[in-house]
Amino acid sequence: MAKSGFQDPVELKRQYGLWNSPRHFCWEHSIPEAESDDVDALAGYWMKIRDDVRTGATSRKVNIDATRGVIAEKVDRQWLPLYYAVEGTSSGEAKPMTGRPPQTYAAARQNNSWSNPDHSPDFSADDCPRVTVDLDADAAESERESAIAFGDEIERRYAERVVRQRLHQPELRRMTLDHHGTACAYCGLDVPQIVEAAHLVADSEGGEASIQNTRPMCPNHHRAFDAGLLVWDGKRFERADGAPPVGPAPREA
Repeated sequence: MAKSGFQDPVELKRQYGLWNSPRHFCWEHSIPEAESDDVDALAGYWMKIRDDVRTGATSRKVNIDATRGVIAEKVDRQWLPLYYAVEGTSSGEAKPMTGRPPQTYAAARQNNSWSNPDHSPDFSADDCPRVTVDLDADAAESERESAIAFGDEIERRYAERVVRQRLHQPELRRMTLDHHGTACAYCGLDVPQIVEAAHLVADSEGGEASIQNTRPMCPNHHRAFDAGLLVWDGKRFERADGAPPVGPAPREA
């Protein structure tokens, strides 16, 4: 069937991540400080991080002397740097990068394109973020809390979508659990009522609807795998490099 060319506006939203300096981006720091679909909001957050360090509000170093941060777009699970976060008049500003071809996070790490002459970082692992701040979620929560405080009703928003449903999925799930067992292939949770069939190669990427291309996974770790936090090494699921742990932890083999 030919595609209509229609794209849902919700799916056109872009996801951006912030690193507090170019050196942080090109070393082992795959977890951004913050994420948002607003690059200027990320630039403002970069200024807040820097100012908190300089005023002693936080003990992290976070490249205190850095004059710019890096804002990258997430494309097919890869971070592609497109903007610098710089100091503005009253807040941060996002300036498009010029004069350099965009590189993925992995490529920047490999050639250390922003490294110092000694090819060494001027920060420690303690300076890395433990979690990523979702600025969009924080803004929505702040709006909701304000509405509750004033007794206002929050804005109701709806969208009508045409959904392509995989009618074969229930049968594929049954075949997967019959063949591979009912326990999550990562953590071992054995609750057949909720265990799902996870595609090793996504259906959207041409992955087969077969037991060779599926493994049983609990909903939590199925979602983590789809988000790139877990990877399949050909024999088992492992945590991706730099990814935060997703509980519950896998059982010892």
